[in-house]
Amino acid sequence: MISKQFLKDSFGWGFILWLIGYVLGIILFFVLPPSLIGWVILPIGLTITFLVLLKKVKGETLAYYFLLAIIWAMIAVVFDYLFIVKVLKPEDGYYKLDVYLYYILTFISPLIVGWWKTSQNMNEIGHEKNKNPKNPASIKITVFGATGGTGKEVVKQALEQGYEVVAFVRSPDKLGLSHKSLKVIKGDVRNLEDVKKAVEGSRAVISCLGVRPGNAPITASGTKNIVAAMEGIGVKRIIVESAYGAGSPRDGIYGKGVRYVLKGLFQDKEEMEKILANGSMDFTIVRPTNLTNGPKTERYVFEEDFTPKGFFPSISRANVADFMVKQITDRSGEYFD
Repeated sequence: MISKQFLKDSFGWGFILWLIGYVLGIILFFVLPPSLIGWVILPIGLTITFLVLLKKVKGETLAYYFLLAIIWAMIAVVFDYLFIVKVLKPEDGYYKLDVYLYYILTFISPLIVGWWKTSQNMNEIGHEKNKNPKNPASIKITVFGATGGTGKEVVKQALEQGYEVVAFVRSPDKLGLSHKSLKVIKGDVRNLEDVKKAVEGSRAVISCLGVRPGNAPITASGTKNIVAAMEGIGVKRIIVESAYGAGSPRDGIYGKGVRYVLKGLFQDKEEMEKILANGSMDFTIVRPTNLTNGPKTERYVFEEDFTPKGFFPSISRANVADFMVKQITDRSGEYFD
């Protein structure tokens, strides 16, 4: 059975990409010689195509992208013939080198991205981890940033694994989860008393604090209160979500690029990391690359001093959550205390 997602990715995005090129060609017709229009559209269209493939298309197998490539190429060929060759009837003809190159790239682009996404190095994550003592502990944890993409996945997966979860949120309606082992506490992470109430009785804390670009940063200030509350109560274990490009290392095109574009947010992340490093917490800092809404596959790379490969490495929030929840326990299944 053909899924709605595949129809959206294949026919939906295939038509939208063709339409963008078609409209752009009409606009350029009034400012450029006809012989140059195709060569100007080509790099613009290719850039948009790769962005769509990387950010919007949700395929998980190479076969998915192969079918996508066929459909996109067919859309390009058929719609070009109907709406350019038949309707516009170019005086000097239409099928030239730039057009054939456009068809080839339309077919090849999904295959390139599909191969890259489905390779074993597709999902990449870096983390820094302290050595931790292994003592039995209770299973109650507190999650900050629980309504965010990763935070909600952490809550969901922790509940599935049998943890008792306290979700600390500003807007309970945004969580959208209910469970007999879930307690939702409404509060502001910048208010120390609110944070203390959420941490009390827990054996570990997972923090997925973050904001969208353009909003006031709260990661460092919120973490400062979390650490203060944990120290006051006696909770030691904390796992936090940072971002690749914060702290060290910053190698590779991706690490340097995102840090340059989102400098303010990364300064907030680094300040958060310094608070942990200078405190007494038993902490793990998780630095994922670009986050997606893909499924949990448990196939990802993680190591200390990690340098991701490629221009735009990514990992699903579900896989980041999987890794973070696992950090509550060691490899033998005992609980950190």
